[in-house]
Amino acid sequence: MYYRTLMGYSSLVHGGWIIIASICRLPGVMFYMFVYGLIRGVLIRRLYKVKVMCFEDFRNSHHHEAGSFFMIFMDFLSLGGLPVLPGFLPKVVVFMLIGLSHFVVLAVLILSSVIRLFYYLKVAIVAGVGRGLNYYLVHK
Repeated sequence: MYYRTLMGYSSLVHGGWIIIASICRLPGVMFYMFVYGLIRGVLIRRLYKVKVMCFEDFRNSHHHEAGSFFMIFMDFLSLGGLPVLPGFLPKVVVFMLIGLSHFVVLAVLILSSVIRLFYYLKVAIVAGVGRGLNYYLVHK
């Protein structure tokens, strides 16, 4: 699985949040776009830096930059909107701007964000286990 497809699906879900934010106010949209663009840009830069394109690249990597891989995982989880990470803040702002006036739409967006977060956790776990296994085999 390539990360480009995962990022494309992520863009669709974030697009839904942006459309809902545009119903209320322009500052909400601008804030969401700024935080989303910042997180996505940092993530793409880090993936490019360590030359990772798909799951196998994580498992087959022999880099000794464990901190870099950890930050990539944190960026994915932040992009997914995991609470206490920066990617969660724009969703809270949109939720507060909209309120309960569009409850069904917000419920669908939250459900799609949870599904996307599941895939991001899968990426983090598979890549992390593969990275640990490679380290063990190389240094054994």
